[in-house]
Amino acid sequence: MFQLAMTLSYAGFLGVPAIASAYAHSRPERRRAHSRAQRCVCPQGKAPTPCVASASELARPQNKKSISCPHAAIRIKAFTPDKLAGAPASFTTRDWKGKEVAEGSKMRVQVYADDCTGCGVCVGQCPAAAKGALSMQYRLDHLDEERANLKFFDTLPYKKRTEVDKATIKGSQLIQPLFEFSGSCAGCGETPYVKLVSQLFGDRMVVANATGCSSIYGGNLPSTPWATDENGHGPAWANSLFEDNAEFGLGMRLALDQQQDLA
Repeated sequence: MFQLAMTLSYAGFLGVPAIASAYAHSRPERRRAHSRAQRCVCPQGKAPTPCVASASELARPQNKKSISCPHAAIRIKAFTPDKLAGAPASFTTRDWKGKEVAEGSKMRVQVYADDCTGCGVCVGQCPAAAKGALSMQYRLDHLDEERANLKFFDTLPYKKRTEVDKATIKGSQLIQPLFEFSGSCAGCGETPYVKLVSQLFGDRMVVANATGCSSIYGGNLPSTPWATDENGHGPAWANSLFEDNAEFGLGMRLALDQQQDLA
């Protein structure tokens, strides 16, 4: 709990965008871009979604588009070229630029097209969006291709927390998020921080959740946005009422301390 509070401040230090106020306080051209994206909805039910069919050829490995996504629906992986054996023809990649991973590595920006809500926040945060690196396209026009790309993308490994610099946006976004596809509103300003904390601490994360939006999108049973890693391990989460959240979290901390003392 205390660690979680500290991490939220740390997330702000990293420069995670305050998505909730992005529409009101972003530059005029970004506001216009968001407005255009919202108007992309057509009567046939084609909701707009970011399409990165060519994004990996143009996108820069700054990972701002990934860290700003409220639903963990856009992700970035870096890998050695030999991992591309058997990739679909549409699975475009580019060279990774930077010292965060091994020299000669490739990178891929992948949108989870079925899970994207079409909010457009990633386009507003992407430094190269104006050059065509990321844009809003009709979901159904790209869904089959992106599903095939995603199936292969999911076979590629994430970087472990010990392999990258977690104190940077580029490094942190190569780690698997253990909070994904929540029921929060499109463009939610809170969930990018929760997702980032899950990347930083993984299965060592313990959440004492106070009643509010986070109890709805975090505990919408029978599903849950709290995920597990390849070992089946993930964050521990429980919800309490408004008035006793501090005591609720303190009880968790005392229990963990007691277990450590007995170990």
